[in-house]
Amino acid sequence: MNLPFYLELNDDALIQALSSGAFTGVPETHNIQMLFPGSLLLSLLYRLAGGIPWYGLLLLFLQALCVLLVLGQVFFRIRKGSDRVAAMILASGLFLTALYPHFLFLTYTFTAGML
Repeated sequence: MNLPFYLELNDDALIQALSSGAFTGVPETHNIQMLFPGSLLLSLLYRLAGGIPWYGLLLLFLQALCVLLVLGQVFFRIRKGSDRVAAMILASGLFLTALYPHFLFLTYTFTAGML
């Protein structure tokens, strides 16, 4: 499965290789870059469907979740309806232009910083 993202750093490529089993032949539940619950989840996902790039999808999901949480706060803090629409358009535009490269060139470090 080819998706339009790229793992930017060698650490990210190693995390994916260990979690998917590309490095050892079997999806690994332990790696030095992340805590056990996260690596266990990734290894289980790779065992279930190894052809899907779960690590990249997990990073994308977590980044999108952070953006949506911030946009939700913007929406709920502004009371007036027309101001809400304008604020959401402005905030969405700022997020998309500022964060777009980070949704294409994924890094564990940036995702952890967003969380």
